[in-house]
Amino acid sequence: MKDIALPCKAVGDPSPAVKWMKDSNGTPSLVTIDGRRSVFSNGSFVIRTVKAEDSGYYSCIANNNWGSDEIILNLQVQVPPDQPRLTVSKTTSSSITLSWLPGDNGGSSIRGYILQYSEDNSEQWGSFPISPSERSYRLENLKCGTWYKFTLTAQNGVGPGRISEIIEAKTLGKEPQFSKEQELFASINTTRVRLNLIGWNDGGCPITSFTLEYRPFGTTVWTTAQRTSLSKSYILYDLQEATWYELQMRVCNSAGCAEKQANFATLNYDGSKLAGSFCASRRGPCPLSPIWHSPLAQSHHRPQIALGFGATPSRAT
Repeated sequence: MKDIALPCKAVGDPSPAVKWMKDSNGTPSLVTIDGRRSVFSNGSFVIRTVKAEDSGYYSCIANNNWGSDEIILNLQVQVPPDQPRLTVSKTTSSSITLSWLPGDNGGSSIRGYILQYSEDNSEQWGSFPISPSERSYRLENLKCGTWYKFTLTAQNGVGPGRISEIIEAKTLGKEPQFSKEQELFASINTTRVRLNLIGWNDGGCPITSFTLEYRPFGTTVWTTAQRTSLSKSYILYDLQEATWYELQMRVCNSAGCAEKQANFATLNYDGSKLAGSFCASRRGPCPLSPIWHSPLAQSHHRPQIALGFGATPSRAT
């Protein structure tokens, strides 16, 4: 801000003494002399880096042995307005409503506000002009389940004031999730698998992409399918019979992405299930454990017993 000098040239014989007073709430008092305020030898009262609180009525009083005289000056300091206090009052999946309390107007009427907003993790900011009478504003057509940043600046006849503190708010909604109550595999045969996609919950935000990949266990090449929306089911065709497969899905909306992995085995040519199961630790089919049969357990007869040397074995009864 600028410096200001209030002139007061007093003449007389003898030379009059000069003092300055300020009317504070109807009670005149001597002005404060400090590093920002001083009285010069020519009688002028100088205020450095003038502020809004310096506004008011100032009196210059000159007196000597013959009498006194007084002049009154009205100083009106206008500065940019103080920062408003910005808060979030309501959120939906596509809108955020902001409210604010204005700060000091800086001695000049507020002419309007500038609201700035940015999507989280973005360097680009958008802005809206708002009329001075408004105390709230609703931003619409926002992304579902997304964080946003906001600032507000008031403007008066002097110019824009200090920017408000940055506040953050998130529209309603979250990333997709697969329900634990739903089975992923609706049906499996020798060469085809039907996936049940009803189990995917969109989290309150529309699905924007769906990616599915699958491959036979032990191979390196994935078969990929991509969609921009999610149907109730999806069929994998032309699979190898009696084969274990790895499957992974990635479903996204504006709030984020979710992934799901699963394993399945196509049926044998005769429609029977593939023996064994999938071992997560091995990332493949579990090895089949050998079944040991005891010869004693399989025999319905007692073993023969030899008595002495050269004796003929006899069958126990």
